[in-house]
Amino acid sequence: MTLAATDSYRLAEKTVKLAKKVADKIDIIVPARALLELTRTLSDVEGDIRVCINDNQVLFAADEVEFTSA
Repeated sequence: MTLAATDSYRLAEKTVKLAKKVADKIDIIVPARALLELTRTLSDVEGDIRVCINDNQVLFAADEVEFTSA
């Protein structure tokens, strides 16, 4: 999985190895505010984080925490 972020001046990129292979390439945009809140929400979570994507939402889930962004 390749993650990219920009603040209009700089571009950051990080590649993360997934636990399971994904059949098709998926492109999504997650708002920065959602990612900041996700970071705060999942900061104490250890282990894997599941990412579920549909047409207009993304769900991040770990342990007993679920976080959805549209």
